[in-house]
Amino acid sequence: MSKAFDDQLEKVYQGHSGIGQELTFIQTVFGFLRRRKGFFSNDAQARKVLKMAKMHVERSKLDSKKTKKAKTEPAPKPVEEAKTEPKQTEDNNEPQPTVSTDGRKEAWVQPKKEDEKEEDEDDDDDDKDRPLGNGGRTERYLWTQTLKELTVHVWLPEGVQRSRDLSVTMNRKGIKVQMKADKKDIIAGEWQEPIITDDTTWVIDENEGKKSLTLYIQKQNQMTWWKVC
Repeated sequence: MSKAFDDQLEKVYQGHSGIGQELTFIQTVFGFLRRRKGFFSNDAQARKVLKMAKMHVERSKLDSKKTKKAKTEPAPKPVEEAKTEPKQTEDNNEPQPTVSTDGRKEAWVQPKKEDEKEEDEDDDDDDKDRPLGNGGRTERYLWTQTLKELTVHVWLPEGVQRSRDLSVTMNRKGIKVQMKADKKDIIAGEWQEPIITDDTTWVIDENEGKKSLTLYIQKQNQMTWWKVC
């Protein structure tokens, strides 16, 4: 999420001391929105607030799991030297011994074929680039999904600082995001399947250290996985 207003929000948060500090802080924010714009009188907006709250809960749980996993992950065990040597045969595919600088035979290693090496390299790349959750990654965006909803992070150009710099048009069949200044498309296309626009919202966010337009999208058919986004 954007950290641009952390200093101001921290001062407001510290003004709510005592038991239930977080909840009274949230109540203050909600009360401000209600008095200023009548925001919560719109049922669709209210549903979006509930959806965003649920999203923050899920992301908080995911962050906790990643932190716990990093602390508990055991260190890799050292590789032991092989004590026995297999008999040599005339088969060229038999494992060959590695030899140390002093001429002593160490471990027997089965040489990999070229196609096996390429498969291993591809697997490593897939693991590195695979996003959390079912989804995918392109040069322009990253997306994940559950059966009910999608989360899409669209990378934004450097010129975008706030939501009013963008023109975002969404309907049940597709989306178009443009820079307001030059009308240049950032992204445009059709959904794999229809979405529920009333339960869909977006914010300007930060992900993987980059500014992004984050879309929270409700699927119309909540019994299928999307193959593309």
